Amino acid sequence: MSPHPGSASRPSPVPPPAAPPGRGWRREGPPLLARRQIAAVKQAARELRREATRSERLLWDALRGSRLAGLKFRRQYPLGRFVLDFYCPAIRLAVEIDGDIHDTIQVADKERQTMLESIGIRFVRLPAELVESDLDAALAAIKQAGGFNPSPAPQAPTGEGSAEGRG
Repeated sequence: MSPHPGSASRPSPVPPPAAPPGRGWRREGPPLLARRQIAAVKQAARELRREATRSERLLWDALRGSRLAGLKFRRQYPLGRFVLDFYCPAIRLAVEIDGDIHDTIQVADKERQTMLESIGIRFVRLPAELVESDLDAALAAIKQAGGFNPSPAPQAPTGEGSAEGRG
């Protein structure tokens, strides 16, 4: 028997919570507004992939397929109203190659970078000349910006338990 007579026959005054719109909640990545992609930006990203510069092609060959520290990078990645040259969602790192065009749009580049950094995306900017002349140095700069320190030379253990500590 129910503690409240007639309560089983009355509908509940509070409706159940509605499911969130869309395909569900996503916990990782930029905020929702930044994830919305404008169709024109997506189209621009496709065109930029087709018309990659020499330095972009060289860097993509080194980054694709998780070749750098096992990190998956995306190229010409649309994010909000911007297109990032390369982006690693796992560590929220954008890699921008600055070619000749960037000499004329430095103020716009800085504003764009500031906006994206405000939502937690880190940046590394590489001159196109560096990528083309010293790809290893460019990859080392990306690793460092991503928080990966170059591994030091192996050293003999010291302290308790080592030959030195047993004295």
